[in-house]
Amino acid sequence: MDAALRHAWTRLITADDIDEHMHQVGQAAANADLLVSMLKSQDVNQPTKLLLVGGGTGQFLDYVDATYFTRFDITISDINPTFIARARERFARAGLHDVRFVIDDIENTSLSGCSWNSGISCHCERSDLG
Repeated sequence: MDAALRHAWTRLITADDIDEHMHQVGQAAANADLLVSMLKSQDVNQPTKLLLVGGGTGQFLDYVDATYFTRFDITISDINPTFIARARERFARAGLHDVRFVIDDIENTSLSGCSWNSGISCHCERSDLG
């Protein structure tokens, strides 16, 4: 990611900005459906460690039954501290308290040495979105 885009994602775009945009374009609901669909397609009969890279504000929880996620040991990462703060609030409101939140740049990650059964990239860089 170039420096200007990194600056925007970490300093300029707020949790309210991204939540409003993702809701308005329908992306938050689509992400929630895709996430649950992907997870249901896997055999999850044992405790599963799940890494949500670029998990943003956790807005997908507004569109799904949060109890589905109690079977997972979740780590959620994002490059933006305000997104992680909002995600922390959302997960707590949903009753999901045993979640790790990490401010992390996946291009220069501090998450090495950890292992997950599943990892899902929740947000791909798109500089062409208005």
